[in-house]
This record gives sequence, C-alpha cells and structure tokens, in this order.
Amino acid sequence: MLASAAASTAAETFSPEPARQLVRSIYEQLVNSNTSYTTGQTTPAAQAMAKRLLDAGFPPEDVVVAGAAPHKANVVVLVMGGTDGRLLRQAGIPTYGVQGIFFDVADIRFHGRDERLGVREFYEGQEFLYRLVKDLAR
Repeated sequence: MLASAAASTAAETFSPEPARQLVRSIYEQLVNSNTSYTTGQTTPAAQAMAKRLLDAGFPPEDVVVAGAAPHKANVVVLVMGGTDGRLLRQAGIPTYGVQGIFFDVADIRFHGRDERLGVREFYEGQEFLYRLVKDLAR
C-alpha cells in the first residue's frame, strides 16, 4: 500500500513533458540541418549539439568538434558509461567512444542482415580517426 501511494505521488509530481519538448527541439534542430552526405554539412549540426552539451554543464575538455573535412565534423563527447572503455576509465584514462564511420543515410547496411561498409566510407573513417587522434594528442 505504501509503495503504491509513493508511486502514485511520484507519478503525479513528475511530468515527462519538459523532456519531450527538449527532445523534440533537438530533433527539429537536426532535421532542419542539411547534413546529407553529398550536399550537406555536418559541422553546423555538430557545433549546435556541442553548444547544447556545454550549456548543460559538460566540461569544455570533454566536448570536441572534429572531422575529416572542415564541413564534415562531428561532435565527440566524453560520456561516462557511454563506451566500452570502462576499464580504461577505472584506471583514470579518459575514454571516448567514436564511431568514425561516415555513410550514406539512404544505404545503411551495418548491424543488419546485409552488413557491410563501403570502401570509400571505410577509408574516410580511417582518415577521420587518424586526424582526431592526432588533434587530441596535441
């Protein structure tokens, strides 16, 4: 009975609406950005997401905007628990989860039945990761 009353009180005092509105505004911001592979630019969207993270209190050293080309940058964020680097983090080594793969959003084939990655996308990803590590090592 007490657990039921506590649950109903919590449900009455918490509204998911602010979170929904925030998610919708982020989604709208990204959808309204031309980030398409052939004609778009990912850098403005990455910078906008980086600003949101910084405004939310992420330390500047944990938010990096970088990419293989000036107009194709991504936002890279140190998020505790967001990567497979748990053991490195426990050892005091900051760990970043970076996909580093750029692909045509109309032809996504990884983690599926016909899983594969194009040769161009593979090499662009390698170049991105090389430049990212080089920039972070400075």
